[in-house]
Amino acid sequence: VEERVCNYIMKGMKLGLELVTQGLPDHWLVYNGCVHFWNWHLQMLQDNDYLPIRECAEFCYSSLLPIIDLRDAALLTKIGVTLIRSLVQHYMRRVTPASVSDVDVIRMNASTFERTDPQASELKQAEEVCDKMISMLKPMDAKQFHVIVANVRRLMGRSPDPKGSPQERVLAHLELLHQPFKNATDPQQYVADAFLALSENPNIELTARLAELALQHPQCCKTTVMICQVGKTLEQRGTLGAKESDPIPPVFDPMPLQGAAGGAAKAAKGKKDAPASPPPVQTPAAPT
Repeated sequence: VEERVCNYIMKGMKLGLELVTQGLPDHWLVYNGCVHFWNWHLQMLQDNDYLPIRECAEFCYSSLLPIIDLRDAALLTKIGVTLIRSLVQHYMRRVTPASVSDVDVIRMNASTFERTDPQASELKQAEEVCDKMISMLKPMDAKQFHVIVANVRRLMGRSPDPKGSPQERVLAHLELLHQPFKNATDPQQYVADAFLALSENPNIELTARLAELALQHPQCCKTTVMICQVGKTLEQRGTLGAKESDPIPPVFDPMPLQGAAGGAAKAAKGKKDAPASPPPVQTPAAPT
């Protein structure tokens, strides 16, 4: 059933792409095809089985990418995450013994999966999608991809080396704290590094997320106290950081989308001026 539905969706989108090459200025067939794919896979794939939809997810992503300047980037974000999850699942299926069923594979947690392969084509493609989306979106809009790419690179056997803006580095360290640790000192180092990045650009949401994870590691107690002090200061001053109304969504965000007309109207209606930057927050010195 999944393959037939995917084929029908791609057939309609290919027709839309042909019309565009013939001079039709509207991309509604491509856009709405991606919307139908997203809404359909939410209903059909309730068990997080992304194995059957890789080809369709890749086609939707590559078709939507050139025209995203005409539409809301939210759809591309959702399609990109779906493609990455499918690629990672295909990698896990390939390196897992054939005696393990597909059902058992899709139940595995990618954040704790231990088999690594620096040359895996699926992981390389997943990393490319993450990097592309991160380059297109603002740090807090691209937060899902910062989290995902940290795990993808771990599966490729790379040492953690979070880069980018302070918020990007905090997000990467949050994902590292969910992964298996090679050394007993890893949690303490990750929390300290995340706190240093957080001190550069405090944000109440990231502060709460980091404090929650730091509390799970007793050796991080001193840093945890300082993290909580930053959160308390932000709360008292009422400066919650950038985009406090936009919480970090789960990697699998079950939210149906509207078609081209409804989505464009909603996006136009919801545009607001960006809020002024909050005043700097004094933070305690990082632990040595």
